[in-house]
Amino acid sequence: MSSSVLFPTVVVDDFFTDPDDVVKFGHSLELRDYADGYPGRRTHNLNKTHPSFAKALMKKIFSVYFSDPSKISCETPNIKFQLIPKFSENKEDFRNTGWVHKDGTTVRNKLAGVIYLTPNSQLETGTSIVKVKKGCESYLAGYNKLDVTQLPMSSWFVEHKAQKGVPLKHEREKVAKDKEKWNSYFEPVTVVGNIYNRIILFDGNEYHCANNYHHEDEGERFIIVFFFDHVKGDILPRRRIYKDNLTELINASTNGSVS
Repeated sequence: MSSSVLFPTVVVDDFFTDPDDVVKFGHSLELRDYADGYPGRRTHNLNKTHPSFAKALMKKIFSVYFSDPSKISCETPNIKFQLIPKFSENKEDFRNTGWVHKDGTTVRNKLAGVIYLTPNSQLETGTSIVKVKKGCESYLAGYNKLDVTQLPMSSWFVEHKAQKGVPLKHEREKVAKDKEKWNSYFEPVTVVGNIYNRIILFDGNEYHCANNYHHEDEGERFIIVFFFDHVKGDILPRRRIYKDNLTELINASTNGSVS
């Protein structure tokens, strides 16, 4: 694990005490088509449009890692509802699978996550934390830091144009090959299923991807996504873990000076 990763991946079930009310609230908001590179539609940043809700949600999220979340702050909190349809009836269609990417290529202390809010969702429409396969590090050297976010964005830009009736067969074929090649450099570390009212939290510097967008019938992937930059106010989780160095204790025990 990279030393830049300061938040261990955590999964919590039954996150909201009133998930149905949260879902109802989310569906009441305007969902905008993001042609600049995200699948499906998102609301405006709730931190700007509904600050009281956003503040309460941030406090609840921070409580997963910190005993006193009221003392934790961050820069540019970004919280949005997102609705993602299936892009093909074929579950294995490349458009129904996610791009491996990072959310925090240039930002330190970045916490990100997803809250799943689709009742009776398909388990396989969750999220995977992945790592670079051994021996593939050199392949990634040809990509700059922005590529890990811009590659998926270019893919969804093509898809948004296609949904508007623009004939893009050659572009789709290129995107399919690019995605297959890029994603082949990674292997899963943690695979999290989509379960209603479950939250997954992870460091923004972790590679990750959506597993699949395909739902049976007319179901859609309804989620809350959030990104918190420069989280501060307490010792961050992994630094707190590393603070206790057991090596000295082990050496002392081996020498017989500790019982």
